[in-house]
Amino acid sequence: MTALGSTDPSCSTRSRYQLLLNQIEVLRQTDSVSEYQLEFEKFAHGLLLYNNSYDDTYFVTRFVAGLKDEIRKVIVLHRPKNVDTASALALLQEEELHKSRSKGFSKDSARTSFRSLPNKPRSSDGETSRQKVEKSETDDKLATLKEFRRRNGLCFKCGEKWSHNHKCPAQVSLHVIEELLDALEDTESEAEAADSSD
Repeated sequence: MTALGSTDPSCSTRSRYQLLLNQIEVLRQTDSVSEYQLEFEKFAHGLLLYNNSYDDTYFVTRFVAGLKDEIRKVIVLHRPKNVDTASALALLQEEELHKSRSKGFSKDSARTSFRSLPNKPRSSDGETSRQKVEKSETDDKLATLKEFRRRNGLCFKCGEKWSHNHKCPAQVSLHVIEELLDALEDTESEAEAADSSD
C-alpha cells in the first residue's frame, strides 16, 4: 500500500492513458485534413503504447467522427477500412470542396465584370491556355493519388497492399474507381462544355 503523497508509477501511467483517451475522443478537425491527421496519429500512436488491443475499426471510426461535417458526410458513404484510406478520401474531398468554392467565386466575379465590358470575340489563345491549366490540375490530382498510394505501399490500379507477388483482383473496389473518376471528371466536363459551345 502506498502512502498519501507518494508517486505510484502505475497511477501516473493510468492517468496519461486516460488523458490520451479523452484527447482522441474530443479531437476535431478545425483546419486542414493533413493537420488533423497529424494530431490524430500522434494520439493514436500514444494509445497503442499503453494498449495495443485497439484495432483499425476503432481508429477509423474516431478519425471519421472528428472530420468537418462537409467532409465526414462524404467519407462515411465509402466506409473506409482504415485511417489511411479515410485520410486519402478526406484529402480528395477537401480538395474538391476548395475547387468548387473557388469556381463559384470566380463565376460570380466573372458575371459582374462581364456586364460592364462590351462583347468581344473569344481568343483561341486564352482557351488553349485555360485547357492547359485544367489538364495540369488533373495531372496534379492523379500525381497526388499515385504518390499517396506509393507512400502507403498500395497498388495504384486496385488500391490494395502491394507486394512483389501482388496481382490485382478481377474486381476493383468501388472507392478506387470513384477516386480515379473524380480525378478525371474535371477534364471530361470541360471538354464537353467546349464542344457544346462550338
